Amino acid sequence: MIELILLGMLYDGFAGTTYDLKKGMERSTEFFHNSSLGSIQPALKKMEQAGYLTSEEQVENNRLKKYYRITETGKAHFDQELRKDFGPDKLKCNQLVKIFFYDKLSLEEQLGSLDEYLQGIEQTKKMLHHIEATGEERMVEYGVTYETYPAAKFQMDTLHFGLDYFQFLSNWFSKYRETLIERDKEAKK
Repeated sequence: MIELILLGMLYDGFAGTTYDLKKGMERSTEFFHNSSLGSIQPALKKMEQAGYLTSEEQVENNRLKKYYRITETGKAHFDQELRKDFGPDKLKCNQLVKIFFYDKLSLEEQLGSLDEYLQGIEQTKKMLHHIEATGEERMVEYGVTYETYPAAKFQMDTLHFGLDYFQFLSNWFSKYRETLIERDKEAKK
């Protein structure tokens, strides 16, 4: 998946360093696909060896920087990969791992764990709302519209998925918190 993201970021002629690509991912795809410099660097090397990318080294401010560009072969590979079915996603939620072993915690610890998790969800939702607002402001600032930059529609769609997803998590874990309280009351009867 990291290769698809990197090729997609370079697809429209953008040339970027590893750092540029990492920062771009932090502002966009990081919310649904984690990536580290430790995974980006080997992916770039592998794709360059496969002929999907070229690189050019430049000295800037007495520092050597390596810029990557997508090749026509890379674009063809990206187009092919984008059209593949990736199959269903596996559900990955670290909080569910903790819940799986909640029998080892007191009710107070369980509720504290959920409260901390719910606070994190709220912070993430605020951040996504901020990205949504500032993204639309930047489009206006740069004179970009959905007609002149159609990719923005789809990028905003992924942001809205994130907002819906975190709202679902907030609802589910809040309801589960109440379930734990009710179970405790029933057990004490």
